[in-house]
Amino acid sequence: MQVPSTDGGTLLKSLARIEPRLAKISGYQCKLTEKSGKPLSRFFPKDFSSGRCERQDCLVCINQDLKGNSLCKASDVVYEAVCEICDKLYRQDPSKSHLGRYVGETYRTLYERSAEHAKALRRFDPNSFMVKHWAKEHFDLNLAPKFKFKVYRKHFDPLSRKVHEAVRIASSATMNSKSEWGGFKLDRLTIEQSDFEKLRSMAETEAASKAECETIKSLNKPKSPWQLR
Repeated sequence: MQVPSTDGGTLLKSLARIEPRLAKISGYQCKLTEKSGKPLSRFFPKDFSSGRCERQDCLVCINQDLKGNSLCKASDVVYEAVCEICDKLYRQDPSKSHLGRYVGETYRTLYERSAEHAKALRRFDPNSFMVKHWAKEHFDLNLAPKFKFKVYRKHFDPLSRKVHEAVRIASSATMNSKSEWGGFKLDRLTIEQSDFEKLRSMAETEAASKAECETIKSLNKPKSPWQLR
């Protein structure tokens, strides 16, 4: 587990002191490391253009009307692919479920990743979400429905990117396969009431032991000459 960098590693040292107690409760040991600083290159954009790119095969730009930057050249992103037909039906009647939404993540640019999805569609790859959706929801069409790709958010580390993807899949995705749902599971650390009582009892026992030691030290402390008179 990586923790934010602080002066003198204060946060890391504090967590390291309480980690053994949490390990006894959860049954899992956690290795703690401190995050390093971000390289300056990550703070400067690699592409200074805005709006659409000039590539004719960019699915991020050609299938949607964009006012700002499409972010098709951004890397380390969580993205969404939406079926245009299903999206239109959903806008007409929001009470129905949106059947054409896919969520993914990539460390490369969305242009590269969307091109891979398009290639899988052209060769009728059975594992492609586009092929599955076409066969299940639009089997009466001779041509595959169009998909709009957009960037949800750019990330600066793999952990936050994968967590964001898992949250999006659980909350809004309808075309992701079941195997992808378990790709990055968000486990929760819970403390039962009995475990909480144990932890509090341990703290109380430790405090009582310290108080007893202080009492013994004060009793064994040599008295000053004026107290002996």
